[in-house]
This record gives sequence, C-alpha cells and structure tokens, in this order.
Amino acid sequence: GVRLEEHPNIRVLPYLYNMPQAMAMADVAVFRAGATGLAELAARGVPAILIPYPYAAENHQEKNARAMEAAGAAEVILNRDLDGAVLTEALRTLLSDDVRRAGMAAAMKRLGKPKAAEEIAALALRISKGEG
Repeated sequence: GVRLEEHPNIRVLPYLYNMPQAMAMADVAVFRAGATGLAELAARGVPAILIPYPYAAENHQEKNARAMEAAGAAEVILNRDLDGAVLTEALRTLLSDDVRRAGMAAAMKRLGKPKAAEEIAALALRISKGEG
C-alpha cells in the first residue's frame, strides 16, 4: 500500500551486500528481531521498528523485540497487526519526531556491544590458560 514514487527516501531492496554502509545511512531500520540483526543495530545505534518473525522457536524474536522496546530503542509491530497503513504510520510518526528518534538511537547504542567478539576471544584465551 506504500507508493514508493511518493517517498524518494524509502528504498526496498531484496538483499544488501554492504550492511555496514546501509546501517550508517539509515535513520530508522525496519527489521525482524533475530539476535544477529539486533546486535548490528545496537552496535550502530540505529533505532528500529521491529516486526518479530512469528514462527521463531519459542517466540524468541518477540521476546528480543520486547526487550529492545522496553529499553526505549525500538517500536514493535506484531506480524499479525502489520499492513501497509500500520507500517506507513509508524514510519511517518517516527521519522517526523527527531527528538524521539534520537532518544531511541541513544538507547539502542547503549545496548550495543561493538567489541563483543574481542571480549569473547580474550575470555576464551584466559580460560584456556586456566585464568578463568
């Protein structure tokens, strides 16, 4: 229901090969709520509208999304409630509120662990040396 020709700043792409570049350019992301994608959003501090995959094991994507929402970093729309009008309104509202969007970005950034891989590797090395 969204007429993309009326919204030149919205791009729908089948796949992105350079996700870091896309994240750096994004004002808001519309995402599912898998752990890896959320980690990328948090590392970059990109506010999001999350639409959890409803068939994920033990509903973990909704739990992930609700945690981001509770932290003030995202808005959640359940798949069953999603249609073009709902998403358009959510985007329009968020994109027109610079203060709220900045607050969500800051909250998302606080959740980020951009050095997680290095921290895990250091911990693994300490454990392997018996330093626990």
